[in-house]
Amino acid sequence: MSLEENIEENIQLINKYDIFESRFGVFKILDYDLNLDERKLKFKKYDRVLCEDCSQEIEKFSFVCYNCYNKETDCNERNRMNHGICKSCFTSSTSYGCSICNIFKTSDYDLNLEERKVKYRNSNYVLCKDCYKEVDYYRFYCTYCYFKETDVNKKFRMKFGSNYGVFRTSDYNLEIDNNKKLHMKFGSIFGIFKTSDYNLNLEERRAKYRKFYGIVCEECNNEIDRLYIYCAYCYGYYKETDTNKKEHMILRLNFGIFETLDYNLNLEERSVKYGKFDGILCEECNKVINRYYIYCTYCYDKETDTNKKGHMKFESNFGIFKTSYYNLDLEGRRAKYGKFDGILCEECNKEIKKHHYYCTYCYDRETDTNKKRHMTFGSNFGILDYNLNLKERRAKYMNLDGILCEKCNQEINKHYYYCAYCHDKETDVIVKSHMKFGPNFRIFETFDYNLNLEERKVKYKNYGHIVCEKCNNEIKKQYYNCNYCYHNNQIIINRCKVCFIGNNDDCCSFYEFKQFLENFSKWINENNVFIESKIGISDYDLDEDDRRVKYKNFDYILCEKCDRKYHYNYCYECFDKEMRELSSKLQDYENFYFKVYKKETKELRELKELQSILIDYKNVYFKLNSNLGIFKQIIQQFENTKNYVDNKKILINNIRYNRVHNCWRKLRSYCCDCYDKEIDIIEKNVWILENVKNV
Repeated sequence: MSLEENIEENIQLINKYDIFESRFGVFKILDYDLNLDERKLKFKKYDRVLCEDCSQEIEKFSFVCYNCYNKETDCNERNRMNHGICKSCFTSSTSYGCSICNIFKTSDYDLNLEERKVKYRNSNYVLCKDCYKEVDYYRFYCTYCYFKETDVNKKFRMKFGSNYGVFRTSDYNLEIDNNKKLHMKFGSIFGIFKTSDYNLNLEERRAKYRKFYGIVCEECNNEIDRLYIYCAYCYGYYKETDTNKKEHMILRLNFGIFETLDYNLNLEERSVKYGKFDGILCEECNKVINRYYIYCTYCYDKETDTNKKGHMKFESNFGIFKTSYYNLDLEGRRAKYGKFDGILCEECNKEIKKHHYYCTYCYDRETDTNKKRHMTFGSNFGILDYNLNLKERRAKYMNLDGILCEKCNQEINKHYYYCAYCHDKETDVIVKSHMKFGPNFRIFETFDYNLNLEERKVKYKNYGHIVCEKCNNEIKKQYYNCNYCYHNNQIIINRCKVCFIGNNDDCCSFYEFKQFLENFSKWINENNVFIESKIGISDYDLDEDDRRVKYKNFDYILCEKCDRKYHYNYCYECFDKEMRELSSKLQDYENFYFKVYKKETKELRELKELQSILIDYKNVYFKLNSNLGIFKQIIQQFENTKNYVDNKKILINNIRYNRVHNCWRKLRSYCCDCYDKEIDIIEKNVWILENVKNV
């Protein structure tokens, strides 16, 4: 039913019952000062109510003369006609109460929380005067303005009122008793770390102070970290300058000093010497030395001399990799540096891994391709020549350390002797075959199958490789036919004559498929989601209760300003989205049904027509890709659709009747889009009908 027809029907219903009774009352202008309940009570005994000004009949559900209301231009007067006046300040009320008594003013921030609650206890809705956003009923301050404010004092005033104080860090200094200060900070469970506790190792310290919430240094009263359990202030910034005492604080008595002469020891000798200590300190810089490396990384990074760095890390058993040694091949480099514990680059002093035998740091910085090749393989590398056949390539490149592609500079695997990267990128069949086999190959054409075996041998005897024209696979000379194409042809011979996918023995049964389609068509009709909706037009002149009564049986409400569809009892956007997805799915299957099934005769189409429809199964509304026949696949897909539709229907019913929705929208009895765009606070107040007192 269209909107015009709906309105016409309502007019006819009004005219049908438009019969005056003997008892009627006159609605005076002063009666607009009453609220709706007071008006209903006053005119309860009358069957009909007439307006004093225009003598038109007044609707009893609102007690507003809409003839006079539509002529009125003053917003306050229209609010008075709709909602009456406030009994406290005698100004026009709105749908949620008095627009003046319910505005949270800036001066109200001087009140504390209890005073604010008392002032606004009868208000269903409170708006901030500055931003017109809703004020939280439990906090009684505008959170939007609060988070925008940068002044700390103003934020405290907004939150707590004018009677607040700031407890500053300096206030702790008012207390002179140290134990009381610690009690203020940690409570009653805290410990004093004594100087004698430095004789304990780390585990013993942790065991002793595990039960305390806080640990304080006996010397300086600073808090001690619970992970390391030593005073960082005394260690780093205070009066202690003796290195041994400082390290005793960290490592107890069981620590060793790594002397400069110890760099003459190799790694095993260093491990033996310092393995018994809890910690190792560098003699030069007093830094802790890692027990895995057993050399000072701090001093190592500061050192610029390559020989000294190598000596620190590897003792005397290290080698310097000079630039000239890149002329050696991989075996020569292994022979020269295999006996060393470590290798350092002459250029950058970085360590060279024995797996590569070239400096990866210098390699990544190098931009010249030839130099990079030289660094990787030395002089013993070659550029692949695609004009050679596979046997010639093996002979030429067998003894080289590396083979590089001339085109992309990538290393070539010696198993294939062609660049797999360039081969995969190439689209021309002849070029790809030339890359793989060299120049000595021939394309086996389809009409060559007309030749017998001897004729094929004569034709292709001078070629090293033969490539199938159809599938680009290599053909073996023993048979002179493409096994890949032969196998596929044999499969096609045994395929179903209708769909060419399933086996002949167990595939397309016309009777079975026809019966299933008929049953599925009935199921689609039973699940038809295209139902006629009952539409209501938004009426902001009604209050909350009257709107709910009026639109109770409507499927959705149409905003008269922006034509947006909404409903106060469920999210129409979520409902509409799910309905569209479901109807689209059903429509696809219905279209396919009428593609293979004659609607007029209610019979399956002829075999040739079905073949033309089903042979290209990728163009069917869903992708069929298994080894089953097409009929069986379609039946399988339809069965899955039934489960999908049933689940969708459950979701749609939950959205429509159980208020389930996953979007950000709130359910309101007014259009949220128009409300957000409206800048007139009075007009916005007319629209808001939600009772937030119990939020």
